[in-house]
Amino acid sequence: MEQKADELADLPALQAEVQRRVGRNVINFQKLEALLKSILTHGELNAPLGGLTETFRRKQKALSKATLGALAAGYLETASRRQPPVQHPDLLGDFSFTSRLDAESPALVRHKDVLALLVEQRNRLIHQLLPARDNASRASCVRLLEELDAQHALLSEEFGSIRNIHDAVMAARAEALSLLREELDKISADRDQPRRDERKPDDR
Repeated sequence: MEQKADELADLPALQAEVQRRVGRNVINFQKLEALLKSILTHGELNAPLGGLTETFRRKQKALSKATLGALAAGYLETASRRQPPVQHPDLLGDFSFTSRLDAESPALVRHKDVLALLVEQRNRLIHQLLPARDNASRASCVRLLEELDAQHALLSEEFGSIRNIHDAVMAARAEALSLLREELDKISADRDQPRRDERKPDDR
């Protein structure tokens, strides 16, 4: 259980606790970024079957350096829009997998508000709160702890919601790929059947 600011009597202990909670929040923001990157990478894929791996790698690379703001915007945009699969001329055919949220659902409306606030909070933490803090002032440390704890509460709640969506997306993707493998196995078996028939002796 975390200590309250007024329970930390000496300034060095208060300074150490500020550092710990700053690190906690920064790491949790990074975890949220990782979840959003994974959803954007796996939640929508349109590619020729012969190019699935390369398409997946390109998406990973494109998202690798995206900011939290860009990831949140991309997540909300792809989660709610309607887009027909892209057609790829390829002898092996196409694979299209898309996950969507109901654009009018309370969950998505709330995500928009909370993610926008978290992006603002993350930028405020990095660009305003940390540079402006007076580490030698007890009052400054106490104020920062209060902001960090409020930020952490909001971040933890939203992280849990996004993680649930991420898990659902990954489960749906795994099911889609499993069905795809089954279909490809059937196609392969159908193609091999004439060859097997040719090797059978003629009983006539």
